[in-house]
Amino acid sequence: MNKKIKSLFAGIIASTLATALFFGCANGNDGGSPNLTPTLPEGQAINLSDPSITAAVIVNSMKFEWNLGNTLDAHEGEEGEKWTSQKNGTESDWGMKDTATPALFKKLKASGIKTVRIPVSWHNHVDSNLNINSEWMSHVKSVVDMAYGEGLFVIINIHHDNYKGKDLGTKAGFTLYETDKTQSLKFVEKIWKQVANTFKDYDGHLIFETLNEPRVIGDAHEWSCPNSYTCENCKKYVAVINELNQKAVNVIRTSGGNNENRIIMFPGYVASPYGAIEGKKAGVFKIPTDSATNRLALSVHMYTPYNFAMEYPGSSELTSNHKSDLESHFTALNSTFISQGIPVVIGEMGATNKDNFTARKEWFTYYLGLCKTYNVAAVLWDNGNEENTGNGSESFGFMNRTASGGPAWFTDSKAAELIDAGVAARN
Repeated sequence: MNKKIKSLFAGIIASTLATALFFGCANGNDGGSPNLTPTLPEGQAINLSDPSITAAVIVNSMKFEWNLGNTLDAHEGEEGEKWTSQKNGTESDWGMKDTATPALFKKLKASGIKTVRIPVSWHNHVDSNLNINSEWMSHVKSVVDMAYGEGLFVIINIHHDNYKGKDLGTKAGFTLYETDKTQSLKFVEKIWKQVANTFKDYDGHLIFETLNEPRVIGDAHEWSCPNSYTCENCKKYVAVINELNQKAVNVIRTSGGNNENRIIMFPGYVASPYGAIEGKKAGVFKIPTDSATNRLALSVHMYTPYNFAMEYPGSSELTSNHKSDLESHFTALNSTFISQGIPVVIGEMGATNKDNFTARKEWFTYYLGLCKTYNVAAVLWDNGNEENTGNGSESFGFMNRTASGGPAWFTDSKAAELIDAGVAARN
């Protein structure tokens, strides 16, 4: 998720899925019954050379998750607006600087969270040759180690490195324009080569995610492409995503160590379910070719139903139509990917705080219950704002990372009870 709200993205995708694409597919069995998938015992190393430990097994073991939002992904300015290079390893500050502590990850684990996604932006921490600043890499590694050392699954990625517009030139980052493809591929290759080498000896608790919400910033179709990919430009954009995903997979696999078999998450256009489902059906979006067997997972972001989960004021009540919307998303993902051997990780999800605790708790229970049915892992977005009076769509704070007594779930919104409901539903 960006620092600012993405209402257009969520609204278009949710309405498209619920009405035009999947209307009438609300039955939880319509996409085919999901396979029963085992989970891994906690507290044990995960040997990725064991072929029985597939992506589906690891994803099912990841269960309910939490995002370290607005922290290592922070950068100067709005996404794509300011684009400087070397920051000498200094973390940009969106209000969460220095809040990733051992106490935080202990609290998360004690609350039943199994996985932490750690979004990382790299473009302003590299030199002109795309070499990552050693202080920054060390900082990222120290945060990963805090979570990994608790026995949590950890996801790291390329996050806010999507440059706005075209003519990337020699700037660090990537776009989806064909004219920038050489530099974009170079960036993805160089970043993943360094990250993969740094973490190649970590066991199966570490997961790599190739990209976050790849899209053309400022384009008329930034947040959604037309049904069946009738837009020729969108087809070209997705073709570049395919190449960027493939480049990342190739670099990771050839880096040695446990990376030969590590779980890799890959997104479609803007990481939307629609972008992946319709793209695959149209033959536009491609699953990367992989030298490893059963070690890929689709990454999607799903703030669904938009009217309840993200739009403000939107609806503060969870209706039967909202539930049908959710069900249709899951059945479509199941029929297109999960039942075909590609498990799904919902890398970002959540329902903004509208002072509607009872409805939010019902949403958490229902959403995570569907995740359990379809062996989907879901990662709660947390930007640290329990109540954003300036923009109610941005009230995605659950953990108070700056509480005087140490990290604690926000109390006014009864965040602990929401977390408990999600954990219970997904376990």
